[in-house]
Amino acid sequence: MCLDNFDTLVLVTGDGDFRWMVDVLNKKFGKKVIIVASASNVNEELLVCAQAYINIGDSDILEKIKKDDSRKSHTDDEMGIDTDKRKENGGGE
Repeated sequence: MCLDNFDTLVLVTGDGDFRWMVDVLNKKFGKKVIIVASASNVNEELLVCAQAYINIGDSDILEKIKKDDSRKSHTDDEMGIDTDKRKENGGGE
C-alpha cells in the first residue's frame, strides 16, 4: 500500500486486531480512518482510534444503499487504472 495515494481509509470491520494499524495510520502518517461495522460487532478500542464510525446496522443507511440507483460498474479508465501496466505485470483485463 502506497501511503501517498490516499488520505482516508475506510475499514469495513469491527475487529480490534486492526487497532494498531488504525493508530499507526493516524498518528504516524496523518491518515483519517473510518470504521464501518455493526454496533453489535465492533471493538470499542478500535473506535477510539478511528476518526469516524458508520454503523452498518443502521436501517437508514441500509435503505439508502438499497435505493441507490447510481451504483454501476466503472471502467478501468474511470477508476484511473493503467491497464497497459497491469498487462505488463501479468494481470488480466
